[in-house]
Amino acid sequence: MAFEVKPAAQPIYMVVGVPASGKSWVCSQLADEFFYVAHDAFMDTNKYLEAIRIGMQMASKPLLIETPFSVSQILEPLQKRGYRVHPVFIIESDKTLETRYRTRENKPIPTQHLSRQRTYAERAQKLQAFSGTSGDVLRYLQHAAGMGRSLQVRESNDGRHNVPTRGDAYDVGDKVVGRDGAPGIVVSVGEQTFVVQFADADVKFPVGTEAIRRPWPWE
Repeated sequence: MAFEVKPAAQPIYMVVGVPASGKSWVCSQLADEFFYVAHDAFMDTNKYLEAIRIGMQMASKPLLIETPFSVSQILEPLQKRGYRVHPVFIIESDKTLETRYRTRENKPIPTQHLSRQRTYAERAQKLQAFSGTSGDVLRYLQHAAGMGRSLQVRESNDGRHNVPTRGDAYDVGDKVVGRDGAPGIVVSVGEQTFVVQFADADVKFPVGTEAIRRPWPWE
């Protein structure tokens, strides 16, 4: 038997980043994989939260949102509603931000944006959330939308054969297979993500998924 990981309910992936970090670019690349609720038309926090709530009722795939406001102003109300929110932080070098901002706005980037990014980096570490460049975040979200939903438990490290009810039921040492058939092994488990080591890369997957038992013709 193997276990195919299925989403329990639509999760929300919240892309956090300062201006010019690449939030809009990342989200625009993921229109086919996510139900994207753009913030541009909702510069009021409550209106944006209401748009997210409506999106949750309509969506047949995970939601993708941004944080034009304080992280807490978006994250905490959604968590109080019982939504599964996965913050993902874009952290770029100061030089990259300065170049992008000047190209976009034709003026130097305000110093408070650079200071805020350092705060975001600390927040990501505190939340044990994924962080990286805009390219790193794009790849992570692509895995979360596709490969992460297709992991299959091949063999449990402690010999368990019961169906795990959540992604964080994985233990270090559990053997899994990606959607493309690549074998991997769970090397760490955190509150927000668990990491699978494949031959070519270590990949983080979001927790909070349910699993169903199904036959699988292992060699």
